[in-house]
Amino acid sequence: MTNYFKMAYRNLGRNRRRSILSGLALAMGTGLLMFVAAFFEGEIRSSMETTLRLESGHIQVRAADYDPDKLSVAWEYLIENPNQVAVQLEALDQVQTATPRLYASGIVSVQDDSVGVQIIGVVPESPANDPFRNLVSGEFVTADDREGIVIGFPLAESLGLNVGDQLTLLVNTSEGNVDEQNFTVRGIFTTGTTSYDKGIVFLPIAKAQAFFRRG
Repeated sequence: MTNYFKMAYRNLGRNRRRSILSGLALAMGTGLLMFVAAFFEGEIRSSMETTLRLESGHIQVRAADYDPDKLSVAWEYLIENPNQVAVQLEALDQVQTATPRLYASGIVSVQDDSVGVQIIGVVPESPANDPFRNLVSGEFVTADDREGIVIGFPLAESLGLNVGDQLTLLVNTSEGNVDEQNFTVRGIFTTGTTSYDKGIVFLPIAKAQAFFRRG
């Protein structure tokens, strides 16, 4: 084994310039590979943190029969007492905040323009909504608001909407019917993540429950 090391050392010493260039090339290649790996790891981590912050949270609690792929979900497939479940979860030391949310697919319509959106019914005062309180204009909806809606800046821009303007929201109700209702834009938010801002609208959860259950 010692002889092999001696031979390798002699070979390196025969042409030092070549050896130095080879070493530099190897070091640069390794450094570049490490940089690219760290970059992609950072991008993946950032994407995960964005999803946790804006969408799912660390844990979602759902009824056993809930199917998130359905456009319309029968009411019996939802959690029966979501507020009580949220209170129980928030009592745990490991939980910073817990809040009920109600999701539905719908269409925002303004005159001849229509855009598909995800409608989220939220408890307005919950800290879980803080990422969406960065408002370009207007204000966030309140718990007792029955006609207000909050939309993202790209959506407002594409439909020419401002605070105080009206839009029509179409949804598939829990009975499988299509229902529509007019809402007034209370606020326009931005998270800096266009994919969320252009495709999500918020209603107070009490209004969302009444709206989605009709029909």
